[in-house]
Amino acid sequence: MLAKVGLENENLNVPVSSLGVGKQQLIEIARAMAKQVELLILDEPTAALNDEESKRLLNIMLELKKHGITCIMISHKLNEISYVADSITVIRDGKTIETLDKGKDEINEDRIIKGMVGRELTNRYPERTSEIKDNIFEVENWNAYHPDDPDRHVIQNVSFHVKAGEVVGFAGLMGAGRTELAMSLFGRSYGQKISGTIKINGKQALIRNVRDAINNKLAYVSEDRKKLRPDPDRHGKRKYDAGSS
Repeated sequence: MLAKVGLENENLNVPVSSLGVGKQQLIEIARAMAKQVELLILDEPTAALNDEESKRLLNIMLELKKHGITCIMISHKLNEISYVADSITVIRDGKTIETLDKGKDEINEDRIIKGMVGRELTNRYPERTSEIKDNIFEVENWNAYHPDDPDRHVIQNVSFHVKAGEVVGFAGLMGAGRTELAMSLFGRSYGQKISGTIKINGKQALIRNVRDAINNKLAYVSEDRKKLRPDPDRHGKRKYDAGSS
């Protein structure tokens, strides 16, 4: 079952809680499939998955369809809905707006968006008007080791800078270290043997814990919307409340 969701090489002896959100999601799906279900309801199943993992899951749904298994998928990713769905129901303010049937109705993202927001969306990607200014946040030679394995170098010599008014994105496959980097910067919420330099507005900042991060006006929004307080066994020994930060 794990092979069907792309986790055939996963260590079966580790607690599920020690895995990332994306892998936990895939394990939930594998567990449901193992029960030989007739109706599978997936609530935003690809929210924590990258494109490759999402495509694998969508193809699994299409395979289940061939075996007579019905799937209900709730998602805000319109391209994925269009890829797998035989019918699409748009809901707004708790009411059904319309149902579109593949092969009968014209199905495209603009049509679905109109039903979702109640009007034509003429400018989906507005022009940016913010002014990019000087560096406000700099990270130099940042390193972090796995909280349970002092020899596992998870973050290796990462350096970057962010300017005021700028949006910077980090991309990578699941396990690449994106979440671990963000959490280690936010008051060393992840990892051990952390080293490197953080500068805020050109001055070196000493951020030893979450309180120091908050005092320096840093905030962290977790990728896991189900759980506000991460397990300290997974992310190190420090607990924090994502709601308060």
